[in-house]
Amino acid sequence: SERIVYLSPERVKLSHTGIIVKEGDQLYVIHIVGDHFANYVRKEPLDDFISNGLPDHLCVTRYSASKEVRNEIAATALKYYQEKRGFDYDMTLESERDLFCTELVWRAILDTTGKDVSPQKIPWRGTILIGFKPFFRSPNFEPVYLEKNCPVFETSAASLP
Repeated sequence: SERIVYLSPERVKLSHTGIIVKEGDQLYVIHIVGDHFANYVRKEPLDDFISNGLPDHLCVTRYSASKEVRNEIAATALKYYQEKRGFDYDMTLESERDLFCTELVWRAILDTTGKDVSPQKIPWRGTILIGFKPFFRSPNFEPVYLEKNCPVFETSAASLP
């Protein structure tokens, strides 16, 4: 986690992201991590996900859409989990099958709504990434819970008159 924060081209103190889904009374996070044991999309209880994070770095934002659309996005993320989509070790956007963490969130929204919430991609080490900052910009997202090390919420230039 700390290595990802250190290498971030955006200079944000974040290392991971996912989509929160509710099943019954239980909250889960759909996310993907590359490791040697389970390098595919996972569904993990929210408390477990949080316990693996850095202190004071929990940031929760919500896609600005109706509850129905947000539920459809969650269903898309769950579909990625059921398909066991793999981790993209090359960190590219070329394959829709293999994902990295920010790409999972971005692609679930794109595949569900057709909207690209990160029109400006980030060049990094010869490839193009989806960063963390697009998930901290209105009008596409709204803050829900932000601890002290979260990025400052911004207004997208695309939303200005």
